[in-house]
Amino acid sequence: MTGHNKQSDMIERTFQHALEFNADGVMAYWHDKNTGKSGYVKPMYASNKYVGPCRHFELAYFTPAKSTQYHNGIACRRDQVWRIH
Repeated sequence: MTGHNKQSDMIERTFQHALEFNADGVMAYWHDKNTGKSGYVKPMYASNKYVGPCRHFELAYFTPAKSTQYHNGIACRRDQVWRIH
């Protein structure tokens, strides 16, 4: 999605931390000083669709040109890592 390895790592760390520790609706933000891109991960609510624990989430990705991308999905914890289902 980002085309930038360090930025992808930053987003992945934010994603993992938010789904593991943030309450529903509490956003975790990230910002890449080098590119000006930023975004957030927001856990939404638990999901019983798959073997859990699973959570619905929203991910937003902002660019300096003011274009915004939103992604929604479900992630489940497997082997102590949250994976998008």
